[in-house]
Amino acid sequence: MWGLTNEQISQLEKEQQPSDHITIYALSSGIVIEKNALEGTYVETGTWIYTIADLSRVWVKMDAYESDLPWLRYGQEVEFETEAFPGEIFKGRIAFIDPVIDTQTRTAKVRVSIANPGSKLKPEMFVRALVKSKIAAGGKVMDPALAGKWISPMHPEIIKNQPGSYDVCGMPLVRAEDLGYVSSASLNTGAPLVIPASAPLITGKRAIVYIELPDKEGTYEGRQIELGSRAGDYYIVKTGLQEGEKVVVKGNFKIDSAIQIQAGSSMMNPEGEPGSSHQHGDQPVKSAAAPVESGLKPGSTMIPEQFKRQLDELYSAYFKIQYAFSHDQLEQARLSAADFDKSLQLVDMNLLPAEIHQRWMPLFAGPKEGSQKIAASENMAEARQHFRDLSNNLIESARLFGSLTYRLLVYHCPMAFDNKGVDWLQNKEGT
Repeated sequence: MWGLTNEQISQLEKEQQPSDHITIYALSSGIVIEKNALEGTYVETGTWIYTIADLSRVWVKMDAYESDLPWLRYGQEVEFETEAFPGEIFKGRIAFIDPVIDTQTRTAKVRVSIANPGSKLKPEMFVRALVKSKIAAGGKVMDPALAGKWISPMHPEIIKNQPGSYDVCGMPLVRAEDLGYVSSASLNTGAPLVIPASAPLITGKRAIVYIELPDKEGTYEGRQIELGSRAGDYYIVKTGLQEGEKVVVKGNFKIDSAIQIQAGSSMMNPEGEPGSSHQHGDQPVKSAAAPVESGLKPGSTMIPEQFKRQLDELYSAYFKIQYAFSHDQLEQARLSAADFDKSLQLVDMNLLPAEIHQRWMPLFAGPKEGSQKIAASENMAEARQHFRDLSNNLIESARLFGSLTYRLLVYHCPMAFDNKGVDWLQNKEGT
């Protein structure tokens, strides 16, 4: 019961007397990573004395966002880097994908088992990993190297050309197709149709793209399409488009706004209903609005809630500036801009982790300069110029961080600044 070796038992039988010292051997070799008992410590049955780990193979545990899970499969190759060995690429295969999503981070744990010669990889190291998924027609994951192969369900590095069992554990191998890969017969059925993520205008369940009409340069037609999953910087298109059609990837919102001015069918008004409007001189002009989607994953714990609440105070101060401009109140815009600058100083960027902190820094300088210039403006035209710059910076912040309190909308007026257009933020529809 104590794990004595046969040699130790033989020695006891030979000596026929008890000893107050005994050597207890570990059941396996490895490295002591925890020492729980010292000389003279009283131990009982079940007391942990040492923790020993065999670091010749290690687990690499990663977080995959919920939106990325459709592209992950058991057995896929993973590349990752470490801070300790910059530029060196380590490779392994996915051995486990957690079936449960973390409700706080909206991520699932992904595990890779990898050989560790020379013990380069240490427990608790931080790694950055990348899986390059290949997508077949229909949006299914493919891997030519695994097509028609048989894989061990416990050891993804064991890949064979025919059925059988793994020599070490004896478990039967399974077909790659049973793990979610397309069959070898489907490899040559063509790639999926994709468009850049900036092309579709998405509202609710509808997605609109603008297509350049053949032989009519500068003429565009709106079309509703059905999107599949997002894959990186692209969307898979299920129906509504054909290969070779040219879609607008930049400036589509302005095209949609121009259609709204004419009360035509558009993203926000599919049936051509009238939308909100404001005045340019004596002419009412329609303004189009679209909800802001945060660039960071929903529920990400990378952004502390306290920081988001400070941003919401900043948005609140900004809305007062926006309201003042919409009612041509220069003095009120100046005062609100000064309040905005004070709220900006209270945003504690030290709450952010290093990577996100670097993304916030360039967004901090613009609003600070813009609000100070608005507060010092001598006329409405000058102040509006600075408000445009302030708005552009704050829209980028909204797209990155989102809001805990507000439903943020980006409004666009195509006729402002001599028809160059302008964007701004609101938290409600209408002026």
